[in-house]
Amino acid sequence: MAHEIFGERFLSNREPAWHGLGLVLEDQRVGAVEAFRMMGEYSIRTEQLVTQNGGLVAPRQAIIREATAKGEPEKVLGTVGPEFHPIGPLATCSIYDEAVSEPVETIGALRDGAVLFISVKLPTFQIKGDEIEDYLLVVNPMDGGESARIVRTPVRVVCQNTLMMGESLGAIHYRIKHDEKAQTQLYDWLRDMYQKAKAKAKLVQEACEVLATYRVSVTESAEILQTVYPDPRPGRNTAPREIMIKREEHRAYVAQHQAVAREQVLELVGGKGRGSDTEAAKGTAWGLYNGVVEYEDYRWARNPKQALESSLFGPRADAKDRAFEECAKVAGVHIPNQN
Repeated sequence: MAHEIFGERFLSNREPAWHGLGLVLEDQRVGAVEAFRMMGEYSIRTEQLVTQNGGLVAPRQAIIREATAKGEPEKVLGTVGPEFHPIGPLATCSIYDEAVSEPVETIGALRDGAVLFISVKLPTFQIKGDEIEDYLLVVNPMDGGESARIVRTPVRVVCQNTLMMGESLGAIHYRIKHDEKAQTQLYDWLRDMYQKAKAKAKLVQEACEVLATYRVSVTESAEILQTVYPDPRPGRNTAPREIMIKREEHRAYVAQHQAVAREQVLELVGGKGRGSDTEAAKGTAWGLYNGVVEYEDYRWARNPKQALESSLFGPRADAKDRAFEECAKVAGVHIPNQN
């Protein structure tokens, strides 16, 4: 299944998104509800599952994205138990507006409307002249597979990255289960987290400054990238010969892909990357980390819509998280507990 932006439903404030999709606001600042309506609102509902003969399938219910004004037909997003009480997209936006009371920076819908995300801008800071913008990101999957979550995402302006450092750096991190308490929890936690994030912006800046001060050696860079893009393990001879041949071919393909990734990140760090010659980035752990981020956010993809989700929540985001963790480890960064 292709995981991508639902019907071009992406809205960004001022800066065009790298994927070139959706709506960009030049001079207008809007809240989440208004932005949701501008990009194309939609709704979901739950419905009891029944058999072809009309009997109830207990205790299961379907999550259905309803038909939209744009002509998109109904779609079943998932099936869940009776305890599942989804926070719908409009409710998510309303809770955001009440808890945060700030214009959105970005808002988007993915996976045929199953996932809605909203970001808000936090205080901006500089590291040796390298400008960093800090954001809070609300992610609400409504298909029953994941909890809603709130994370922090610092963004390096010189690269206009859509990176996901929050899982590692942002010890402020909540998950909200879709039950009868979900809407209250989302409001309380989002309001609390937004206030904490603004109050403790200095801690994030100090952590990033350590990365920008620590100079990584050639050996350390190679070891970090080997961890971020590891070679696949050799397969065990536990299948017929023709299957083992296929496995080995796939292993060789993945190994080549990882080697190319390591090589291209080093090229970005070595001068080809955006802002790689700044004082904060040149030869530092911060520069190496951002080389991985730039590679994952901007490298070629057959499907740019799918690449956007991967960069925020999928394998590309995972690679960026591993890069931060490894760079922080060698630099001795202290990740503060901000809960």
